[in-house]
Amino acid sequence: MIVMIQIYGLKNCDRCRAAQKWFKAQGLETRFHDVRQDGFPVKAAKGWVAALGAESVVNRRSTTWRQLPPAHRAPDMTPSETLALLGEYPALLKRPVMEIDDRVFIGFNDTVKAEITRALESHS
Repeated sequence: MIVMIQIYGLKNCDRCRAAQKWFKAQGLETRFHDVRQDGFPVKAAKGWVAALGAESVVNRRSTTWRQLPPAHRAPDMTPSETLALLGEYPALLKRPVMEIDDRVFIGFNDTVKAEITRALESHS
């Protein structure tokens, strides 16, 4: 079973590192894209927003969010406004974002791990 796992996040993010470590423990290879250093992946992000909704990709609990000017913190942003904001402030991305084939997972907790495990089992 060959599965391509792409992880987007920040290299110093604890959850991103935990996800990489977990996949490695499962014997799976990943590719990591640092949204700050490597650039914000607008094309991929359009897919995330289409699949999961604009609200799902923005971390509204982050320090970056709290420091934004009030005009940037609209509660009902359109997908294009969300993508523009993430392009300007990549640290606002809810992390990690993981693409496994044509599926997208955001965050890294027990629920997400279980969803990923089920998705991976469907490849066997």
